[in-house]
Amino acid sequence: MTGEQIIATENISRATIADTRSLLNLSTLANWNQLEQDWLRLLGFYPDGCLRMAVAGNVVASSTIMPYMENGAWLGMVLVHPDSRGKGHGKAIVSAALELAKKLGFSWVGLDATDAGRPVYQKLGFADCFPVKRWRRTGNGKCGRRQMEATSSQGTLVGHELGDLESSPADRRWIEYLLQEKGTSLLTRSGSHALLRPGREAWHVGPVKSGTTEDFGHLLHEACALCSGDQIYLDCFSHPGLDRALESAGFEPFRHLTRMVLGRAALPEPEVPWEIYKGFEWG
Repeated sequence: MTGEQIIATENISRATIADTRSLLNLSTLANWNQLEQDWLRLLGFYPDGCLRMAVAGNVVASSTIMPYMENGAWLGMVLVHPDSRGKGHGKAIVSAALELAKKLGFSWVGLDATDAGRPVYQKLGFADCFPVKRWRRTGNGKCGRRQMEATSSQGTLVGHELGDLESSPADRRWIEYLLQEKGTSLLTRSGSHALLRPGREAWHVGPVKSGTTEDFGHLLHEACALCSGDQIYLDCFSHPGLDRALESAGFEPFRHLTRMVLGRAALPEPEVPWEIYKGFEWG
């Protein structure tokens, strides 16, 4: 059964490739970092999990459900057009996404909530897990198109190496998917790995798996060099050692969110501090 068949709400249906421009408009109006290829990745990776709400033929809200860890789903890209806020569209599309996750067989749902969104999700039964930060390294410009076009994968991941970056089969497929995209770079050092991809406002680093401070610092340095002075974002849980490493590399906290979960006791914090997430929309 597909997401389109499951959702019965009159104005909410499964998003398709034809909605890409409208969806990109929503994230751009919210000043988020997505490019068109980010929406195409969401639509291509797990199309049954992408929802849109249309009113009078115009897309006014969105949400996505993506496979996450074992038996879980990740709720992301909850957006409402500025002209349509305050009308219950956000609550409606989140409720539809949660119902969709249940019908698709996921036993729990996670998300990263802003301070404004956290009370809304608490009312829906979500519980706090731990704080998450988006860090930013400012530069001389936004994500440069010339550098993006010139950037390509710097290595390959196979077998057990790919396993170092994944926590589930869905993660493995996502990484393979991303490595095929133009502009993505794979950075490696002594068994440590990082992915770097372009965005609308800034380059995005993640996921990263590194066992030592030295390797983590090297990967950050290489990412900064590839970005040629442009802005860089990365998302991670709050940890004193990780915070110090990022500050020493010229990063500063840019956004503060709370990782939340519905349907299980808690989400585990990373086993090692040098772990950077894929992004707020992917977990």
